[in-house]
Amino acid sequence: MTLEQIFPKSNFFFSGYFRIPKDRTKSLFVYQNDTEGVEEIAAVVFPPEGVRKNGQRVIEKKLAPSEALVLDTDEIRAQLGDATTEGTILLCVSGEKFDKKSLTSKDLALHWTSKAGGTLFAIGPFGELNAGPNRSKKNFFMFCPIVVREGELGSFNIVINHSSDPTYRDAVELTPKLSNLSGELIVGKPFTVEPFGCATIDIKTHFGQEGLALLKKTGGEGGMTIQHSGHILASYFGQADPEGNIICGNHTQPPSGAVGVLTGKEMWKDSIKRTFPFLVTMRHKPKDI
Repeated sequence: MTLEQIFPKSNFFFSGYFRIPKDRTKSLFVYQNDTEGVEEIAAVVFPPEGVRKNGQRVIEKKLAPSEALVLDTDEIRAQLGDATTEGTILLCVSGEKFDKKSLTSKDLALHWTSKAGGTLFAIGPFGELNAGPNRSKKNFFMFCPIVVREGELGSFNIVINHSSDPTYRDAVELTPKLSNLSGELIVGKPFTVEPFGCATIDIKTHFGQEGLALLKKTGGEGGMTIQHSGHILASYFGQADPEGNIICGNHTQPPSGAVGVLTGKEMWKDSIKRTFPFLVTMRHKPKDI
């Protein structure tokens, strides 16, 4: 099936990310039909370049009530080939038994695992994504924790530019900002996310020595934010060891309360730890705080 056939009949859309470099990490997507009717599923697998190279593939399945879809790394690789090490899944769901409550009850479970660790988290659906007459009024704000320590731990961020409009061709330019726990801030280089594609920001590479020096002042810890008007984007962050084994990750959060990151004003360390306690648990070598 084509995007033109899938999107108009779909009720919900989930945006997920897979990462399989050098077979060091595995991705698993799990979705269960919790309605009383049959659901039609179309999992559209995109390479990072999105639709620019017409590289998407579609996995179709009908789910009976309580039946689950389980999509793993091997099936993803079979769709896009061994050369693909990352990309996105746009899970499109249609059915006759949906109501407004389904937007809050349904989720897609993402598993990222490696020999070093892993994570499990759930994401909710979009009823409409970068489509319709009001799409230019949408805003994207994100915050994610950053931990970078030479030879021990590194951070990466993923931003996804999906749409529920099959004719969507907007390339989105974003500018990330990096802050340490003292509220000192630098602005990174702008980057572009292709339509139906994704962009991965490796913190060490993107912000270079200036970024590493900034984070070193507060033990390698800090945060990154991105603000954008005109589109909605899905985004995730992860931590990996020097060999590329994923340690943990999650979806990013709106930066409510992270005034220091957004404005450059001083942001106290204790305040950050109270607001984002997972920064503490993600320390590679825990110590007293």
